[in-house]
Amino acid sequence: MIEWFFIGRPNVGKSSLLNRLLGDRIQIVSNIPGTTIDNVFRRVNDSVTLVDTRGIESVKQLEEFLNLTGCRYVCLILEAPTGISSLELEFLKLLLRKKVKTVLVFNKSDLGSLGNLEYRSIPYFYVSAKTGEGILQLKEYLLPRDASFVSKKSLTISLVGRTNVGKSSLFNLICQRQLATVSPKAHTTRDFLEYYVRYHGMNIRIFDCAGFKKGIKKTQLEAYVANRVSKAIEFSDVISVVISAEDGVTTLDKKIMSLISKRAKRFFVVVNKWDLANGAQTKDFIKAIPAFVSVIFTTALKQSSSTKILSTAIKIWEWSVDNQELTDLVNKVIQSFPPPLLGSKLNDLLGVRFECDTIFLKFKNNKAVPQNYLRGLKNRVLNELFPGNIKLDLRLKLE
Repeated sequence: MIEWFFIGRPNVGKSSLLNRLLGDRIQIVSNIPGTTIDNVFRRVNDSVTLVDTRGIESVKQLEEFLNLTGCRYVCLILEAPTGISSLELEFLKLLLRKKVKTVLVFNKSDLGSLGNLEYRSIPYFYVSAKTGEGILQLKEYLLPRDASFVSKKSLTISLVGRTNVGKSSLFNLICQRQLATVSPKAHTTRDFLEYYVRYHGMNIRIFDCAGFKKGIKKTQLEAYVANRVSKAIEFSDVISVVISAEDGVTTLDKKIMSLISKRAKRFFVVVNKWDLANGAQTKDFIKAIPAFVSVIFTTALKQSSSTKILSTAIKIWEWSVDNQELTDLVNKVIQSFPPPLLGSKLNDLLGVRFECDTIFLKFKNNKAVPQNYLRGLKNRVLNELFPGNIKLDLRLKLE
């Protein structure tokens, strides 16, 4: 697997360029230097991954970065109107000295002519992330034509939750790499951080998402972060809601779970930092979390946490039930918990259907079925469906 790291000074357009290459607005883009904090891995195909990085402002910082990541392939992003600055020449010399395969990419070519270029033996491209000029040529160079695109069905898991509950630590643990910046300072993660792992022969795509924060100032950048987390909910197969054992189940935690539930997404709860629970009991957390939502207790300091998260997500994702099995089960429950009578006759159940994690019921007279009966029926049906540790909060509606 070749990993092309997009490296350069702050605000030279690394994120915009990666967006243009991938044909989607994946990376957060703004004119604020330092918007990108983490190294963000975007797997393009079975052979190539593109990596967006934070801006580098000194040779020492670049050397530390190279030693930390061990990267062997670099796209050095520069600005076309100004060419190579003295600092960027020092960057290039360091890359060559460390024998890193380097490509020079002059971005913003729509703003001016290409500056003077030394080291002409090094591959270089001048492009515009804004207009798309030169992007096709750069893409053909970075991405082998015979590379098979990632098309195998894989499970996508997103880690979501409030700020500073340990999502990034869990993400690093699962990926077994220091991909996300971990800091006690809230709101460190702004981007989607994506990585692929293999677990029990399965391809699993993991996303670490920017945290929800109550009362956060609605600047344009922060509003975009919130929108991107909502997008994560849409394209995820299973969502892991991470909460802090140190803080307990907060009102915002409950709002996040409600948001996911309303979108009919499968999710489970990870109570992280269990080593800091301050004497709290598991039952205290389970009582505060909606019934029929799986809950696991972890600490990001233990490797077993990643196994718990992945195995739980797979079981929840793979769970299914056919209509006949569900019909038999609902009829069994109704025998012990019959619906209200229509006069002196039973309000017969005429049909059961399961679609999009919703159980649809059709009675002889739906209007005669009160909501409190449906709630009781749902609880009894789910108790029959999920007698073990794995639970799923399915919806029940009248058709």
